[in-house]
Amino acid sequence: MKMIVVVVSLVAVGFAGGLLAGESGLVDVEAITGARMAVAQAETFSPMFEHDAGRTAALEALKGADPSEGIAKAKEWLAKLPVDGQMLLALADAERRAGKLADSFAHRSAYYGLLASLMASGEGTQEKPFKVIAVAEEYVFFREIGARMGRQALTQINGKPHDRVSVTVGSEERTYFFDVSLSFEAMNRSLGR
Repeated sequence: MKMIVVVVSLVAVGFAGGLLAGESGLVDVEAITGARMAVAQAETFSPMFEHDAGRTAALEALKGADPSEGIAKAKEWLAKLPVDGQMLLALADAERRAGKLADSFAHRSAYYGLLASLMASGEGTQEKPFKVIAVAEEYVFFREIGARMGRQALTQINGKPHDRVSVTVGSEERTYFFDVSLSFEAMNRSLGR
């Protein structure tokens, strides 16, 4: 059976792995979840990565008329943080505009693999919350389902920090729960606690 492999180098954390998709087009959710968890446990991981200046510059460059500079910056960023869903999707869009369709499809597949990993982590309920490595993953999920943000609150469930987020999807109001304990653990590591 021939496998299509979207290789993701986790150079920054000393981990070499991949995001796998078979002929069926299905992604290897366990491999992607393993990559997400490895990134979250890395000493260098910051759950506030969405505020990084290099990331912001890459996202802005990807919006340009000539996406080549943005593509290079995005790949540089993804070498450091390969599980950044927003960057993967923006890169896939820029590659499509540049006519690099195979690369675009590979990065879009990795993006949907990240979403599948998130969905496999729970149900978004208080009893079975989604497990995120950073709040940025929550926003990727909400963009994907077309949600308009409502109220967001930090709460404790069984002694662990959780985000409770109310959104509107179409005309339906929904509340989702996210276990953010990995984000808190990473933040505490970076503060030396």
